[in-house]
Amino acid sequence: MPAEESALLRKAVNTLAIVPKSAKITTLGRKTYNVLLHQAQDQGLENDVFRAPLDAVITGLDYDSNDQALIKKHLRAMVSTTVEWQSPTTGEGSSWNVSGLLAHARLSKEGGQVWVEWSYAVNLKQELLEPTVFARLRLEVISQLRSHAGVALYEICTRYKEVGRTARQAWRWWYPVLSGNPASEKSAKLEYRIFKRDTLKRAIAEINAITDIDVELVEHKQGRSIDEIQFRITPKRQAALASWEKAVQTAFR
Repeated sequence: MPAEESALLRKAVNTLAIVPKSAKITTLGRKTYNVLLHQAQDQGLENDVFRAPLDAVITGLDYDSNDQALIKKHLRAMVSTTVEWQSPTTGEGSSWNVSGLLAHARLSKEGGQVWVEWSYAVNLKQELLEPTVFARLRLEVISQLRSHAGVALYEICTRYKEVGRTARQAWRWWYPVLSGNPASEKSAKLEYRIFKRDTLKRAIAEINAITDIDVELVEHKQGRSIDEIQFRITPKRQAALASWEKAVQTAFR
C-alpha cells in the first residue's frame, strides 16, 4: 500500500459530532483541521505549540500553497468559530466541551519556507492528542470527499462500522452536525424532505462512491412524520474494496 495510506488519524469520539455555534464550518476547514490534528498527534502531547511546513499541511487539500489569503481565512475561522464537542452516541463521550477549533494560529516565513503554528484549548488538548475512545480515519479517503456532510458522516460512520449502525438521533440533531451550519431561524423552518434531498442523499452517494464503506439511511417515524434517523454501515465487499484501493493508489501517485 502507498505511504499515504499509513496516515491514520485517531479522532476522539467527542470531536466527531461537532456543532458550530458562531459560524459555518467549511469542508476545507474541516479537512485542514484533521491534517493539523494528525501532525499534532505525531509531535506529541508534551508540546503546547505545534509547527509544520505549510506544504506538509496542504498536501491532498484543494488549495494552492501560494494563496496565503485563503489559508489565513481558514485558520482565522478555526480560531474564531465556537463549537460544542459531543459524541454521536448520547452518553458515550466522557465530557461536554465548548471552545474554538484552534486556540491560536500563526504563519511565518523562515529560510524561504512558510510554516504554520497552532495550539489547542487546554480543556481539549489531552483528549485530542491522546484519545481513549476514537475513530481511526484514513486521511487519503477524507481528502477525496467534497462536501462537509460527506466528511462528517464518513467520520461518524467509520467510528461505528464494526457495530454496523450509528445511534438514532432526531433528524434535527443531525442537521448542524452534517451541514456545518449553526442553528438559525432558517434552519428551524427546514423540512425533513429538503434536508434529505440536499444533504443526506448527496453525502451518502459521495461516501458510497468514494470510500471503503457503504452507508444506508434508516428512518424512524413518529406518527406519519420522520422523527429520528440513523445510518446502517457495511464495509465494502472484498472485490469492491480491492477495486477501491487500486483507485486510491492511482489517485495518490
